[in-house]
Amino acid sequence: MPVHSRTPHTQAERPGRLALLGLVTTVVAGAALRLWGAGAGAPFRMGVDEPVIITNALRMIRTGDFNPYFFDYGGLTLYLHAATAAVAFLMGAMAGHWSNLGTIWEGDLLTAGRTATALLGTATIILVYRIGLRWGQGVALVAALAMAVLPAHVREAHFILTDTPLTFFVTLALLLSIRAVEDGRMRSLAWAAAAVGLATAIKYNGVVAILLPFMAAVALGRDRWLAGFSLVSGAAALTFLLCAPYTVLDLPAFLNGMAALMQSYNQKRPLPEAMANYVAYLRNWFTWPGVLPASVGYVALITSAIGLLVAIRTAPSRTIGLLLVVFPLVYFWFVSTQALQYGRYLLPVGPMLCVSLAIGVSALTDRLTRRRSTHLVVSGAMSLALLTPPALAAVNWNRAHALTTTAEQAARWLVTHAAPGDRVVVEGALFHLPPHFQATRTNSIIGNSIEEYQRDGVRYLVATSAMSDRYYADPAAQGEAIAAHRLLMARAEPVASFVPDRRHPGATITVLRVPAPIAED
Repeated sequence: MPVHSRTPHTQAERPGRLALLGLVTTVVAGAALRLWGAGAGAPFRMGVDEPVIITNALRMIRTGDFNPYFFDYGGLTLYLHAATAAVAFLMGAMAGHWSNLGTIWEGDLLTAGRTATALLGTATIILVYRIGLRWGQGVALVAALAMAVLPAHVREAHFILTDTPLTFFVTLALLLSIRAVEDGRMRSLAWAAAAVGLATAIKYNGVVAILLPFMAAVALGRDRWLAGFSLVSGAAALTFLLCAPYTVLDLPAFLNGMAALMQSYNQKRPLPEAMANYVAYLRNWFTWPGVLPASVGYVALITSAIGLLVAIRTAPSRTIGLLLVVFPLVYFWFVSTQALQYGRYLLPVGPMLCVSLAIGVSALTDRLTRRRSTHLVVSGAMSLALLTPPALAAVNWNRAHALTTTAEQAARWLVTHAAPGDRVVVEGALFHLPPHFQATRTNSIIGNSIEEYQRDGVRYLVATSAMSDRYYADPAAQGEAIAAHRLLMARAEPVASFVPDRRHPGATITVLRVPAPIAED
């Protein structure tokens, strides 16, 4: 039976001064953690997949062609960063940094794109708070704090990737689905479905969130749930197509892209092994890796599991409790069935995990104390114990991320000393250079001889000890590689070397100048 009165949570949404101060402090802290080092490494250091997204976004604003030609993600991801790139370009033009689109490159847009991601991550904290209000102000504040310091979310909010925006829209779909259950309106259901469409247009995994408005539709009652299902399906599909139109407009490219993408995900992998790996990722979200034992994180996971059980019993309605519980379980199973596994793939369950953690803390506090005067103290102490390790882990990661790497030092040296048009061969994915250099990458610089580099007009080679150390670690098996490496290092001229230290992490990077070929008589 639908719940039409919004009185219970409407009152809770009006926090007192102390609660408001706690919320503001939490959001500011979460924003600081996500914006800290947003420009770290720019313009040379780019994370995995960042070059693909930012390159396509720049192409869009340069050409006005909004066909992604890339369908590993939904089109909304590229449109979001194309809009961000356009704003960054105009702001840079006002500041006199450039006068036309031809004078900028991907590295110039990194900080703006990462800032947009960080702001979406910060907004997710507010959504978590609003969801937690269904279980009271205390739960809402602890849930928001858990989300603010969650190290996996803090880390991914620093990159131009899909996982942080996906988490935002999935969380929005949960909040709007709860609203639809509370007010019983078709319009609210349509908004929840639209949020699912947005999530799917960011990353196709977002389609799993369709469970949320579907469950809300069931709560409308026997006479309305079928109409609700139809509305949810139509609103989600329409929103997706509006935000990713080339899914249909360039259907062959979309289908071919999806088919190629599926080859990375459809490989066989034992389900128990995949689930165990993801449980380990979740555990590490609530500890301080490298400092505290990994098992510390299980305490928070167990508390969250208790919270999930309690949530169904204590929610304003059974459906609202199930909304919090069902999605993370289904999504966990969904990503566990795929061959590729990365901890960031679990981020959409993070908000639900934070709310359930807060509910678990509240439930355990109720068990431990019956006195209202000590309830706040016990709850605060328990929250502090559970959230201090991930908070310190997030701070520690930010500090490390903000350091200038040896690869960045090498890139800056080249920009300062190399001439425009020089050909540079970089070993591995060390850094990116502005387009006025002819930079190419190679898995190993010993793949060619000095004569071949001279013939190709290469001016500089950039070598990393991360590659050469592999040769010297196994001399018996890598004899030829060692000989080729020594010969190359002897014939090229080392002009700069960057050795790692406490302030400059990374491998030892050596910049070599290729000697000009000797002219024949």
